[in-house]
Amino acid sequence: MHYIRLGRIAYAPALNFQQMCAKVVMSGKRQSNGADGVLLVLEHDPVYTVGLRSQRYPENFADDLRRLGAEFHRTNRGGLITFHGPGQLVVYPILHLRHWGFAVKSYVDGLEQSMIGTCEAMGVHAERSMKYTGVWVDRNKIGAIGWSPVLKFLCCL
Repeated sequence: MHYIRLGRIAYAPALNFQQMCAKVVMSGKRQSNGADGVLLVLEHDPVYTVGLRSQRYPENFADDLRRLGAEFHRTNRGGLITFHGPGQLVVYPILHLRHWGFAVKSYVDGLEQSMIGTCEAMGVHAERSMKYTGVWVDRNKIGAIGWSPVLKFLCCL
């Protein structure tokens, strides 16, 4: 995979960059360095995103968040409102799962196990939930995994 560290970046330019990378990956063309995928690592400027399955938030709700210094974006992903911000590591692996020989379930399991292993290496006991996707420390979610239907890739926070 081709590794790209974007640093701290606003949500919209990061999404545009993801879309560009996804087009390249989905074209099936390998990079000149032989890479077959992209791993984006970044932090978002303060932003709240809300997905398709969540309740509709009134427009003044978004205005209130903006007054607090955070952007607000409606997205095409599932899920409720989610905050992304400085100090929160965001990793967007953009790859064609079939090219790598992964089924979605085994890939998600691998992402979760990777996050658990990272937490354990830092002395933090983390585990999967029996009901929900992601990684948890006690009752607190420490790692999320989301699916972008338009970009057709998974991302983890």
